[in-house]
Amino acid sequence: MAPALVTFAKFCLGQDTTYLLPFGFVLPFDPLNHWVRYIAVYSFQVYSMFHFVYVFIGTQTLMVTLCAFLTAEFGLLQHDFVHVNLEPEQNHSTIKDCVRKHQLLLSYTDMFNDIFNKMLFIDLLFVSLTVCFFAFAATVAKGILELVNNFVAVIALLLPTLIFCYYGEQLKEESAGIADSAYNSKWNIANLKYRKSIIFIIKR
Repeated sequence: MAPALVTFAKFCLGQDTTYLLPFGFVLPFDPLNHWVRYIAVYSFQVYSMFHFVYVFIGTQTLMVTLCAFLTAEFGLLQHDFVHVNLEPEQNHSTIKDCVRKHQLLLSYTDMFNDIFNKMLFIDLLFVSLTVCFFAFAATVAKGILELVNNFVAVIALLLPTLIFCYYGEQLKEESAGIADSAYNSKWNIANLKYRKSIIFIIKR
């Protein structure tokens, strides 16, 4: 919105007003020769940018939310394994339910990976190329203001990636912790079926 504010301020101060657009692009007509065209093109650019940002942030938020949800489910499953009921008549059914839940979570994780892995690869590739561009721009910056702008742009690009990588690492740790939780259960005083189930879970 800065170009519109600058244009409006110059108009109010009675200075020579030059219409400014948020982004430069080529059109089959001159959007700056009339204020109606200027407002229409300016509104279209602002709408397009907000639409792009909403779609991008929405996708990132969905990935982080699903990743956090799976992490929480794996954490709850670890608790179930550690505090499983060891009464003889309930051993098999309880461990069977835990195994089913574990398999279900693994299938959800595979689906999550299949859906978002290509998208995340493209996102990381785009971020890497853009960071390289801003790093090069920082080396040829003519002043401290340009250097700070490039630094802020790099931080803004890396922050969403950092958040998703953090939750991805949490999901990896919670998933790997299932084997430890199964081993920490009281399998040594359980029946043979329970022990075999624990061995199968640890090998998974």
